[in-house]
Amino acid sequence: MTPGTGKELEGRYAEGWPHLEKARRLRPDFWGTLYYLGRARLQTNRAEEALPLLEEASRLNPGEAAIFYQLGRALKACGREDDARRAMDRVRELRAGKLRTEVELLTGK
Repeated sequence: MTPGTGKELEGRYAEGWPHLEKARRLRPDFWGTLYYLGRARLQTNRAEEALPLLEEASRLNPGEAAIFYQLGRALKACGREDDARRAMDRVRELRAGKLRTEVELLTGK
């Protein structure tokens, strides 16, 4: 296991649920908690439970590509292919925009 690869989290998502649920109660409008709860549910084959969490996270932070990536995976797992494709298109748009911004910052153009 290499530190920082995400492999250290495999099989341990359920352990974090109580902590994430507590954080959600403390700050119900924070996209990050919803994202990680949704991601944990998705990683444990509970896409139907992940979907509303990831949809709410995407409404709260529409500029975060990682949310739309996980949302796309959840939509696909739920059989919603067209919606999944749109979510993945949003990932590409956001990443392209970020890359353009970084290039502009580096080149001054």
